[in-house]
Amino acid sequence: MFGGRYKVGACGDTAARRRFQRIGDASYAERRPQRCAGRYKEKVGGRNVHAVADDRDQDVPSPIDLRDPSDAGDWVATADHTRPWRAPIRKAIAELLRAAMPAPRRVLELGAGPGLLADAILQVCSLDNYTLFDFSQPMLDMSRARLAIHPSATFICGDFKLPDWTEHFPAPFDAVVAMQAIHEIRHKRHVPGLYRQVRDLLRPGGLLVVCDHTPPDDSARLTALHSTEAEQHAAFAAAGFVDIATHLILNGLYVCTAARMTRSQA
Repeated sequence: MFGGRYKVGACGDTAARRRFQRIGDASYAERRPQRCAGRYKEKVGGRNVHAVADDRDQDVPSPIDLRDPSDAGDWVATADHTRPWRAPIRKAIAELLRAAMPAPRRVLELGAGPGLLADAILQVCSLDNYTLFDFSQPMLDMSRARLAIHPSATFICGDFKLPDWTEHFPAPFDAVVAMQAIHEIRHKRHVPGLYRQVRDLLRPGGLLVVCDHTPPDDSARLTALHSTEAEQHAAFAAAGFVDIATHLILNGLYVCTAARMTRSQA
């Protein structure tokens, strides 16, 4: 159905990572918590949060609060500067949707942020509806401004960590996409359950496209938060998806796809 698999480069932009020590790419910020007597100490939403460093079963708190306009603005200002390869990945995801057969008409994006992926997709796909879903109102405000010329774009503020988050949407969608958003479930043990909810939003044969990054190191904290490519495939399978594939690996980021089972495959 889709093109081949490509692997390019490796993580290692030390200078860029130094520039980003405060926010920008949350995965890097998450590598730099303050340690206190074997525990992580971080500031989240204006308060200090402690998480046991070696407990792989605990959800991992975020070091930034993207619901805060300042944090959201800082992230947007630095994310592509720190990881310039995000732009070609967005283009690759847009091309996956453009090449999909049948052509998607209704698309949902999880963790849509400032609308960068939506903009790339809407430039090459003719859609009846593109729904941007994010828990950050400042991010949605930025995406609304970016996508003002696209009448098919709609915006919903909500949190996919909540059990009833799917009630926001009239199913089915032809495709669901997520770029560096799935790890915001804050522990990879939750990912198969999230994908089961996503599956129920898709039509039979509908496409799920996920871009995320491998754990930046082998610490308990980051291996609990981030899934490897193989773990993403396993989560797809556990949620009942089929036709699982990886299309791109670039500097620690990967793009995987899976499809909801059709009636003939059941």
